[in-house]
Amino acid sequence: METQSVLSDLNPAQKEAVTTVEGPLLVFAGAGSGKTRVITHRIAYLLYEIGIPPDNILAVTFTNKAAREMQTRLLRLAPPDREASDRSVFFATYHRFCAWLLRAYGQVVGVQKHFTIFDDADSVHLIRQILKSFNLDSGLYRPAAIAAMIDRAKNDLRSPADLQSQADGPVQKAAAKVFPEYDRRLREMNALDFSDLLVFAVKLLDTSPALLRQMQEKFAYILVDEYQDTNIAQYSLLRKLAAHGNLCVVGDDDQAIYSWRGADIRNILSFEKDFPNARVVKLEENYRSTQGILDIAYQVIRHNRDRADKRLQATRHSGQAPMVYTAADGYDEAAFVARQVRELSSEWAYSDMAVFYRMTAQSRLIEEEFLARAIPYVVVSGVGFYERREVKDLLAYLRVIANPADDAAFTRILNVPKRGIGESTAALLRESARSAGCSQLDILARFDSIDVSPAVKKRLHELHDLLTDLRNSSASLSVEEILRRIVSVTDFFAYLEKTDPAGFDERAANVQELYTVAQEFARRSGGSDQTASVTGFVEELSLLTDADRLDPDADRVSLMTLHAAKGLEFSAVFLIGLEEGSLPHASAFESQSELEEERRLCYVGITRAKDRLFLSHACSRRIYGESRDDIRASRFLEEAGLPEGEPARRVSSDPTGSIRSGGSDRIERMALDEETAAYGVSPGDRIRHPVFGAGVLLRISGRAENATAMVRFDRVGKKRLRLANARLSRLDE
Repeated sequence: METQSVLSDLNPAQKEAVTTVEGPLLVFAGAGSGKTRVITHRIAYLLYEIGIPPDNILAVTFTNKAAREMQTRLLRLAPPDREASDRSVFFATYHRFCAWLLRAYGQVVGVQKHFTIFDDADSVHLIRQILKSFNLDSGLYRPAAIAAMIDRAKNDLRSPADLQSQADGPVQKAAAKVFPEYDRRLREMNALDFSDLLVFAVKLLDTSPALLRQMQEKFAYILVDEYQDTNIAQYSLLRKLAAHGNLCVVGDDDQAIYSWRGADIRNILSFEKDFPNARVVKLEENYRSTQGILDIAYQVIRHNRDRADKRLQATRHSGQAPMVYTAADGYDEAAFVARQVRELSSEWAYSDMAVFYRMTAQSRLIEEEFLARAIPYVVVSGVGFYERREVKDLLAYLRVIANPADDAAFTRILNVPKRGIGESTAALLRESARSAGCSQLDILARFDSIDVSPAVKKRLHELHDLLTDLRNSSASLSVEEILRRIVSVTDFFAYLEKTDPAGFDERAANVQELYTVAQEFARRSGGSDQTASVTGFVEELSLLTDADRLDPDADRVSLMTLHAAKGLEFSAVFLIGLEEGSLPHASAFESQSELEEERRLCYVGITRAKDRLFLSHACSRRIYGESRDDIRASRFLEEAGLPEGEPARRVSSDPTGSIRSGGSDRIERMALDEETAAYGVSPGDRIRHPVFGAGVLLRISGRAENATAMVRFDRVGKKRLRLANARLSRLDE
C-alpha cells in the first residue's frame, strides 16, 4: 500500500503523529479528535511504509473492545497480500498482555501456567471468608472496601508490609491483616487477581534481565492508548518495556477520571520529564460534537490548574444550542428527560440517547418515569450477562477444568446443581484441603478418608467422577461442546427450572447465549489446542470490562454513571443532577485535586454529546430520606457561563406558560390520554384533597392507573400523589 493512502485522510496534526516514528511521542488527543484513527494509521505507516515486522509492534489499550476495533481498522488498511501476516501485531489490554507474559514465563516468579484469574466478585468472596476466619465482622469491615484497599496497594506496587506500616484506622488495619492471607490463599489456588497480573509481570521483568531484553527487542515499537489512565504498576511495566525509547502514548489529561482506582494523571503530565527528547502533538480538531457543546466543555475544564492547555474546535456545522433545565425537583427533572427523549425518538433511535449521572442512585426516578411512559432503557453496569448466576455457575465448571486448584470455582459448583452436600461437609473439605496443603478437588479424590456418612461419600464420589470425566473429555472437545456436556450430565436445565420456575426461560436463554459466546471464541482463536482453549476462553471472559459488555444492537436509552460513559458517544446526552454535593460530589469539596477530577468528570459527560446536550439541576430534592429545598446549582454551570442563559437556554415555565429564569412551581400543560383524563383533573387546575385541602395541580406523570400528580397545596406545600387513590376534586375558579 502506498503511503498516500494511509495519510491522505488525516489532518496535519494527525499526520505528524502518524509519521513521527523514532523516539518518544506524546499525543494529546482531545475528545472526538480521532485518536483511534491516529493509532491504527500509525501502525499501518510502520508496517507498510517503514517496513517494521508486525510482531515487533505492541499496542496497549484499556478494553478488549478497543483492541478489537483497532485490529479491525488496521485490517481494512492492509493490502490484500498483507492481511494475514498483520494479524500478528499484538493488540492487548494491560491485563491480557500480562496474562500472556505470565503464562509463557511466569514460573520464574512462582506462577504456574494454568492459573485462574479472579474477578472482583471472586476476590470479595474470598476476603469475606478470611474475615470470618479472623473473627472480624464483615458488617463492620466490608469485604468490598477491604478488596479495594488491597487492590489499590497492589496497583501502587506496595506490599502487605507497606500497607501495614501505612495503615491508619481500623478498616485499613484490617486490610493490612487480610492482605497476606488473601495472597497466600490465591497462591494455594494457583489464582491471580487483576492487579496480580500487573504485579507479577513487573516482578518477572525485574527478576529476569535476559527476558526483559528479549521483550524489549521483540516489541521495538510500543503504542499506548488512554495513557492518562495508567496506574503506577502499568507505568512501571511500560517504562521497562520501552527503555529503547520508541514509545508513543496517546491520551487526554482532561479525561483523567480514575484516580480512585489508582490512575495517576502525573504520568501523562510528566511524560516530557520522563522522556526529555519527547515530541508532543496536540489533536484539537473535534469530529464529534458541535461547537456550542465544545465551548461549554472548554469553559468548564479551563478552570483546572493541572492540565495541558488545548482547546477543541469543531469540524461540523453549528447545531442547536445546549439546553439547561431548572427543575422543581427530581420528579420534574425525570419528567423533562422523558418528554425530550420521546420527542427526539422521532429523529434518532433510543440507543442514540443517554442519561448520565454522578451516582447510581440517581437513576431511580429516571427509570420510574421511563417505565411509566414505556420508554425502553438499559442501566449500564447493572447486573450484566456475565454476572448472571447461571452463567457464572457454568463458567465455574470451566475454571475447575482449566485449573483444578481453583477452590473458589470448586466451592461454587460443589452443590450446583443440588447434590445434598451441606455446609458442614463443604467446611470439612475446605479445612481438610488447607491442612493437607492441596486443593479441594485433590481432597475429593481421597473421599474415603473423609469423616462423613456413607450417603455423602457416595455423592462426593459421583462429583469426583463427574469432574474427572469432564476434565478428560476437554482434551478432545471444543469449549462449546464442553459446555453442552456440562449442561447435559448435570441436568442443568432441570435445576434452573426447579430453583427459579418464573425466571427459567430467561436463564435458559442465557445458557444458550453462552454457547454462542463459545462459538465466537472458537472462530477468533482458530480452534487450536483444545485444553488451552478452555483456559483462553475463561481468561477472555475474566478480563472483560463494562465497556466490552455493552450491546450495540439493543435499541434502548442508556442510563449510566459518568465514569461508565467514558469512551462512548451519543447523538443526545442528558447530564442530570448538576448540583453542589452531587456534581461536584460533596466528598471533593476539601481537596483541590479531587475537585479537579470532578470537573473532568463533567467535561467527559459534556463531550460525549454529538448533536444535542441537555444539562439539568433541581431546586429541591429528597436526599437520604429528607426533603431539601436549599439545593444550589453546580458551580460547573456557573463556570460554563450558563446562569444567565448564554450560550445555552435555561428553561422553566410559570403558570401562564411563559419562559422565565428560575422558579420551582412549574406547571406542565399536556394532553392526557383518555384513561388518565377520566380522573377529571388536569395540570393548572385548582383542586381540593380531603386531607391536604386546596392547591394547584402542577403536573401529571405516567398514564392510566400508574399516573401520579404533583400538587402544590396552600397549607402543606408540594406532595406527589397517585391519582387513582388521591380523590382529587376540581374547584371552580
